[in-house]
Amino acid sequence: MSEFDAKSYSVKQAAYLLILCVALLLTFGSVMLYSASMHNEGPYLLLKHIVWVTMGLAGALFLAWKDYDWIKRNAVWIFLVAVILLALIFVFGSVRNHARRWFVFKEIVSFQPSELAKIATIVFLAWYGEKYANKMKTWSFGFLYPLVPIGIMLWLILIEPDRGTTVLIGSLAGALLLLAGSRWSGFLLLVGVGVVALTVIFATQENPGNRLMAWLDPEKHKQGHAYQIWQSLLAFGSGGLDGLGLGNGRLKINYLPERQTDFIFAVIGEELGMFCSIGVIFVFAVLVACGLYIAWNARDRFGFLAASGITFLIGMQALINMAVVTNLLPNKGLSLPFISYGGSNLIFMMAGVGLLISIANHSVQSMRQRGPAPVESQDLLRA
Repeated sequence: MSEFDAKSYSVKQAAYLLILCVALLLTFGSVMLYSASMHNEGPYLLLKHIVWVTMGLAGALFLAWKDYDWIKRNAVWIFLVAVILLALIFVFGSVRNHARRWFVFKEIVSFQPSELAKIATIVFLAWYGEKYANKMKTWSFGFLYPLVPIGIMLWLILIEPDRGTTVLIGSLAGALLLLAGSRWSGFLLLVGVGVVALTVIFATQENPGNRLMAWLDPEKHKQGHAYQIWQSLLAFGSGGLDGLGLGNGRLKINYLPERQTDFIFAVIGEELGMFCSIGVIFVFAVLVACGLYIAWNARDRFGFLAASGITFLIGMQALINMAVVTNLLPNKGLSLPFISYGGSNLIFMMAGVGLLISIANHSVQSMRQRGPAPVESQDLLRA
């Protein structure tokens, strides 16, 4: 087998392995969702979740089949739609838990536009990074110009308020700009601005400040702002190495809030133990490795940046969620990809997976058309 054939084969294998990881997480997530919700909701949430999974799979298959070039051509429009929907949330959105983040239709179906904003940010910055590849080293094109539209989006999400998604998208945007060729100084300045903004928020607003104090000393605040995280830690403690057994968790019954969404990892820890929890982390690690390999072998700069962004999104959101549940980070309100209940997040995560598979598929096709020439994406970081 020639070096070219080996590389083409390895990209296909990375795509197959990525699909396997997503399938494992979706299946495992459905089982754990039913276990987490069966005592209070019965099969209701599981049935809705299956509907979301079906819709997500249909969208992923469509995006995997299509050439992702059409997304590149419409990247700006996708971004504009996301910003408009984020603005309309303050007019037509519904309030839940003191936050206005959802469009709710007849109290049955809800849509969270900030989930679309994650994918929109990735495809917009991938388009921007390719279009202005030769100018990304300048302060204006590499930092100031993209900061304006991204800043507007982040501000709309922040005032919902949704600080977790704001931090996630801001971090994602900074990483993509850096990969696209922006100066390190601009990236560090962006990080500094973000740290200052978060410090001001925690210092001047009561709820974020209380969450920070609860994070630093959960036992002291276990009857107040640390109640949720304290119950999560008790779940991991009672689960031990092997767990109490699937369906046998106790703290999910009227003790652990958001057990089917943000804190489903705690249910996994209690019922299946530390070994299974580490297994979930391993599957996410393999998924991220496959995504980065696909990105590295993409046929063009847009594919490289888009695949990197989707991989970072999945990996960062999973990492933040699991760090919050184990009290390594303050509560951010982010779900665990492919496992937590939530239609908007699941559908757009699956859309991201479909785009990743499309990038891998057309990378292989491009290799066959070019023959054994060097893959362009290997030089992207040096461009």
